[in-house]
Amino acid sequence: MNTDASSKGTPVPSNRKRTIQDYKAARKTEQDKFGILETPYLHPQLKQYRQNLNQLSYFSNTSHPKESEVWSWEINSEHLKYIKSRESLKILWVNDVCDLFSMCDKLAQCQEIGIDTEFDNTLFFHDMISLIQISTHNEVFLINPFTVYPYLKDKLQPILLDENIVKVFFGLDDIYYFKRDFEMFVFPVVDLQSLYMSFKSLKSLKFDQLVQELLNVSLDKTYQTYSFSRRALPLELQRYAADDATYCLKCWKTLKVVIGDI
Repeated sequence: MNTDASSKGTPVPSNRKRTIQDYKAARKTEQDKFGILETPYLHPQLKQYRQNLNQLSYFSNTSHPKESEVWSWEINSEHLKYIKSRESLKILWVNDVCDLFSMCDKLAQCQEIGIDTEFDNTLFFHDMISLIQISTHNEVFLINPFTVYPYLKDKLQPILLDENIVKVFFGLDDIYYFKRDFEMFVFPVVDLQSLYMSFKSLKSLKFDQLVQELLNVSLDKTYQTYSFSRRALPLELQRYAADDATYCLKCWKTLKVVIGDI
């Protein structure tokens, strides 16, 4: 990524900015429940990267390393095969390089993974991915990018570009911000939002609506606007974040049956 200020390129997006009213209400409720938000430890390399990023007026475009494969990739019968899942998934934190190596070794054995992120603009000039959630059918990982930043791209990028592992997202915003915050690309991708909207000819779709329709589960979105840069992250927020990645895989599991019947 080019971190020099430029008058050309793609403007830094602002679609995740919260309204002032919602922001104040969320901060008040959060502080009452969990206490005052304190600045977490940030690795020095991450601090420097964010300082450079915050000086940009525009975010430069960079070509996807597998651009031709992105345009030609399609869901096939192998992707639709049934994969057994555990009823209850254990939450595992990834806080250091050893945790990261262990997680990536496990992810390399998967055929599909669910991915979600949590953003926070409380402590940064631009919003930033403050938590990465990756779910397998056996466990769900919560990655702390503040501490593993120097090693994240080197270890996770091969997983994110492995054509034998399908990455399941809801919406494409997370993919864009992986590129911005960590200079990482993703392939291949199943976007549940666009896929289901296409099936149902919908103009819009929220994640909780998808989960309700496919799984008959009502998601509690109480913590949607809370500060996920908080460390240690309260258990309620851990579960909230883990559920989003887990339900990505569960929804995909149900959609595979629908696709297979077409």
